[in-house]
Amino acid sequence: MEEINVLKFDMFTTLMLAVLAIYFGDLMRKIFPILKKYCLPASVVGGTVFALISLLFFKMGIVQLDFDYKAINQLFYCIFFAASGAAASMALLKKGGKLVAIFAVLAAILAACQNGMALVVGKFMNIDPLISMMTGSIPMTGGHGNAASFAPIAVDAGAPAAIEVAIAAATFGLISGCMLGGPFGNFLVKRFKLEGSTSNEQAMGEIDAEGESGNLLVDKPNIIQAVFLMCIANRNRKNNRTRT
Repeated sequence: MEEINVLKFDMFTTLMLAVLAIYFGDLMRKIFPILKKYCLPASVVGGTVFALISLLFFKMGIVQLDFDYKAINQLFYCIFFAASGAAASMALLKKGGKLVAIFAVLAAILAACQNGMALVVGKFMNIDPLISMMTGSIPMTGGHGNAASFAPIAVDAGAPAAIEVAIAAATFGLISGCMLGGPFGNFLVKRFKLEGSTSNEQAMGEIDAEGESGNLLVDKPNIIQAVFLMCIANRNRKNNRTRT
């Protein structure tokens, strides 16, 4: 088998490509309204297309894309969990009432079932239990942040492929969850007539006004644009340094 060329991207180029994938996802959501209707985020749409293109390049033997993502992941994991924690409060939990407790119990049961199923299937397939656990609740319930946190522990315990498996499982869970959760949730809303007094168009308009096209100083487009400009500035700085 011929060796495939490896195209390496540094941290800022990786971040720039991620921003471009989000922009592409936003464009696809505007062209195909069904993506917005079923709540498929731009990052999932653009990221999935980019992943398929990368896979196609690799399978055809054209090039293998290698991204320097570890530093970026750690930074954005910290930002994500800090923002999530900042949104939590006792007042919010009190407002949720009994439903919050029910949800917590059901989530715990689901996590236990995910781990049990992962271990059982892994045993039948003669897979290391440590690797099997990397497809259970760690990525499926915890997501990428949880997967990246626990996978190194499995690596130290003797499962060298734990990080790749955990991240792949988390990515699969994210994409499949978005693709299935939106349509299924929409079906449940219509099936049990759970729609409120606010129409779907009005709700989407409010979300768009507050989160995407409003007058807020810090919103999604401004943050993405700032990151993209930062990446371009860094590339220009590197080019100027190379010339001198």
